[in-house]
Amino acid sequence: MGMDMLIALGTTAAYVGSIISVTLQGGAGEQFFETAVFLMTFILLGRWLEAIAKGRTISAVESLVKMQPDEAMLVSSTENGKSEELVSISARQIQLGDLLQVNAGMRVPSDGVVVRGQTEIDESLLTGESVPVVKTVGSTVTGGTLNISQTIQMRATAVNETSTLARIVRLVREAQSNKPRLQEIADRVASRFVPFVVLGAAIVFIAWVIAGATGRIEHKWLMSKQMGGSHDNEDNKEPMAYGIFSLLNAISVLVIACPCALGLAAPTAIMVGTGLAARNGILIKGGGATMEAASKLDTVAFDKTGTLTVGKPAVTDRYAVKSLSDEFTAWLDACVLELESLSSHPLAAAISSYIREYYSGAVSASHEVLEHSELPGRGMQGVVKLPAQFAQLLNWPESISEAQIFVGKD
Repeated sequence: MGMDMLIALGTTAAYVGSIISVTLQGGAGEQFFETAVFLMTFILLGRWLEAIAKGRTISAVESLVKMQPDEAMLVSSTENGKSEELVSISARQIQLGDLLQVNAGMRVPSDGVVVRGQTEIDESLLTGESVPVVKTVGSTVTGGTLNISQTIQMRATAVNETSTLARIVRLVREAQSNKPRLQEIADRVASRFVPFVVLGAAIVFIAWVIAGATGRIEHKWLMSKQMGGSHDNEDNKEPMAYGIFSLLNAISVLVIACPCALGLAAPTAIMVGTGLAARNGILIKGGGATMEAASKLDTVAFDKTGTLTVGKPAVTDRYAVKSLSDEFTAWLDACVLELESLSSHPLAAAISSYIREYYSGAVSASHEVLEHSELPGRGMQGVVKLPAQFAQLLNWPESISEAQIFVGKD
């Protein structure tokens, strides 16, 4: 017996009492049909809102799973075993131990370990970090993350329901079912409260019947309950009126005992809170119990710098060599823009955006890049054709028509 029992008692008593009133008084007395309707409506409305909030929470997390690619590139050996070939398969067909190839710009199809190559992986959908993480041979990668720079080959270690994203969804589902301590106490108290409520309603009914039988109930109270009914033969109707009056008071006790506020406020607040947290990338393990404990926190420690940033890097300072002319500096910036435009790295996008804003769009990526490469964890490297006027300006031999530019860490 819990809160649902109290709700069932209150609504049933209101409905049955109203039926008795209509039957015995011919509709002239007071009824509580609307009370039963309102109680059930509020309860069902609260449950419906709770279901919506829970569904939004799950949807926010399941959207992460949908970011996993539908297809994967399986690396298989040819018949002679001396070469490899790529076969496109469904991501659902990936088996443990499969050798997969992930090209630049593709999402990792499953959890695994890098066995060949070096690249940078955007793990922002899991960690919120905007800066990609360098992955080398032996590094672990998570399904759904984005391969930014180089082609790699990986060995699948977890697929489908055992993947990291699937486990996160399962974790959130389990968290939804956990009740906070306050709600557990409310359920426990309600289970012990039901007998006292029923006993109290019975005592109220008996007390008012005795009061009516001994003439201690004022006549106008009974008349107010008859809602304008006929007053003929009132003396003959008084015993019946005492019973109806006492029954309505007992029903009031049962209805008032319905824990609508406590039963709806706690779960609704918890579901809305977990839903908002999930939509903002925060997964709360333990559901309401964790949120209740979090109210006592006074200090929060974050894992590393960048966690609380906006998730989008930007250029903060720019230093130019004074000995270079403004024209040559602008050309160098244009070369940098040309190189960085060839990369999908967040830092490259930040540099490109800064250069365009610095020159108000006057500098464009229109210079000839003879060759370029992206070094994971370091930056862009390339060879750009040098205009003849700049070669003469720098007193370089006319035979030199190329300038090597590296943007990144030394």
